[in-house]
Amino acid sequence: MKKLISILLTALIASSAAVCASAATDTSLYRSKLGALIDASPYSGDYVGTGFFYDFDGNGVKELVTYSSVKGDVVPKKVMNVYTIKNGKAKAIVKNKKLFLEVGGPNGFTGVAKKGKTKYVICGGETGSTGGAPDDKLNRYGSITLYKIKGAKVVKKIKASFNVTFKSKTKGIKVLKCKAKVNGKKKSYKAFSKWLRSYKVSKVSKYKRGLFGVTYYSKGTSLNSLYSSL
Repeated sequence: MKKLISILLTALIASSAAVCASAATDTSLYRSKLGALIDASPYSGDYVGTGFFYDFDGNGVKELVTYSSVKGDVVPKKVMNVYTIKNGKAKAIVKNKKLFLEVGGPNGFTGVAKKGKTKYVICGGETGSTGGAPDDKLNRYGSITLYKIKGAKVVKKIKASFNVTFKSKTKGIKVLKCKAKVNGKKKSYKAFSKWLRSYKVSKVSKYKRGLFGVTYYSKGTSLNSLYSSL
C-alpha cells in the first residue's frame, strides 16, 4: 500500500509540475526579440517575415521560431531564429541562421519535423535555375538543417545538402545528376528523397511538385501580428 501511495504521489507531482510549467510560459517575454527582428528588416508589413510558437521538447515552454528578412552586405537575406524562455528571459537558441540571399529565385522554409516521438526545428533554403522550357537543363542547390531542442540548448543537429541537375519536363522532372549528403554521408537522389519524406513536416505550406516530391514554404503568423498580440 505504501508503495502504491508513493507511486501515485510521484505521478501527481510530475503532473502538477507539467501544468505549472505550461502555465508559466509567458510568450510576451518574446516581444523584445520580435521588435528587434522587425526593426532589422528592410521591409515592412507582412513582408518582414513569419513566426510561430511550439513546445519542441515537451517541457511546457513554447519556443518561438521566426523566418524573416534582415539587411545584408549587398542584398537582404532570409534567416531563421529560435528562442526559448530561461530564467524569465527570452534567449536565442539558434541565432540568424542564414537560409538564402534574396536574389535570383531562391526559396526556403521553417517548420516542425517529427520522426517517431522526436520533434525537430527544421529549416531549409535553396537557389539556382528557376525555370525554363521543357528539356532545358536546370540546377538547384541548397541545404536543410534539423535541430533537436532540449531546454535552452541544441542537443542534436542534422545537416543535409544537395545539388541537383535536371531537365524540366511537361510532367515532373528528369534528374541528370545529384550530389547530396546527410551528416557528411553521400546519398543518391532516391535515398535523399526517402530521407526527407521520412519526417512528418508541419507548420509549413506544402506543394507536391518539387525536387524531392514535395516543396515546402514557411507558413505562420506575420511577425508584426505576433508582436501586436503580445
